Amino acid sequence: MKALTGGRRIPIAEQGNEMIKLTKLNGDELILNSDLIETIEERPDTTIQLVNEKYFLVRESADDIVGKVIAYKRQLSKASKPENTKKKK
Repeated sequence: MKALTGGRRIPIAEQGNEMIKLTKLNGDELILNSDLIETIEERPDTTIQLVNEKYFLVRESADDIVGKVIAYKRQLSKASKPENTKKKK
């Protein structure tokens, strides 16, 4: 899967580990770097404003987006922990 970044396509694997998948109002998929989210508002459409002042309108609710960000951060946290965490006596 690839996402649009600055007018060119970059494979997701090269974009970092902060991505969440959302749906634009027209049904197109949007892969968003969750670390760039500044605010999320529902008025009534969900509007995500980024730290660079760009914004996106998406179908998901604010609660759904927050849940996706939390789930993704948990996934990253689990992936970064060593598998062998047995305590020594």
